Amino acid sequence: MFFKYMGGDSKIVQNIEEADIEIHIVDFDTFIKELGLNLKAGLIRIDVEGHEMFVLRGMKTAIQNMERGGIIIIECDNDPAEMIHFLEKFNFKLLTKYRNNHVFVKN
Repeated sequence: MFFKYMGGDSKIVQNIEEADIEIHIVDFDTFIKELGLNLKAGLIRIDVEGHEMFVLRGMKTAIQNMERGGIIIIECDNDPAEMIHFLEKFNFKLLTKYRNNHVFVKN
């Protein structure tokens, strides 16, 4: 992947001609495993500008390991149906939505 700096914003681009730098991307579960951590999160906050499903798919183990009552807050401007369906597989339900923030809780 490649990274383009745009003042106060930035974005991931697909080709090197548009990029300022090249970055190595690793999913959350792999990152935690490589660090040798046994992480049990109680709260996860995600704000990734349209890449929510990529992040969720990359942290399946962390989501699965969350205990009952665990909370995931996802800022999302898009249709949340895919996120809801994905998180339901891990026993999460949509608790509330405030502006663009979707709050899920594990049953």
